[in-house]
This record gives sequence, structure tokens and C-alpha cells, in this order.
Amino acid sequence: LSPASRQVLRLRPLGRGLEPVTVRWTPVEDADGYVVRVQDRRGRAHLVRTTRHFTQLPSLGAGTYRWSVRAVKGAQEGEASVAVRFTVEEEPLTLEVKGSGWK
Repeated sequence: LSPASRQVLRLRPLGRGLEPVTVRWTPVEDADGYVVRVQDRRGRAHLVRTTRHFTQLPSLGAGTYRWSVRAVKGAQEGEASVAVRFTVEEEPLTLEVKGSGWK
């Protein structure tokens, strides 16, 4: 599983949020797809549906989240995986200032 339990991700800012987080899990044999649920500390949740065993989450801000996944076969959804907690931090901006050739 990725991100792993208690993993801290340092992400670069991009536009209105931070770069996307990709979640990965072990594929389930004969699954038609998957539903990924990511929830913030306030209880707000997003669902992402995919046919692959990985997906990018919607842009997340800095904070702590939990994610889980469930396999889908036809109209049936399987049991959700154990929720995994991870933290997103904004990567500090590094400025490299070089001297000028002006005299």
C-alpha cells in the first residue's frame, strides 16, 4: 500500500494546491474496479472511482488524511481495506540566488 501508514509526504505547491498524491494497492482478482475513499480530519471525504489498482487523489492541502479502498464487481462493493493514515506537508521553497554580472 502506498502511501504507507503514518507516512509523511512533502509535496511541492502547484497552482491552487499541492502536487497530487497517488495511492496504490494490491489488485483484487476479477475486480471490475475500485472505490478509493480519502477523508480529512474534519470528516470531509472524497470518493475516487477507478478501474486500475492506483489513482491520483484530488488536490490535498497540508494536513492528515486517512484513505481506504474497496473492490467493485458489477454492482457489488467489497469490504473496505483498513484505513491508512498519512500526512501531507508543503515542501519548503528553495530559492537559489546567484550573483549578477552587473557592475
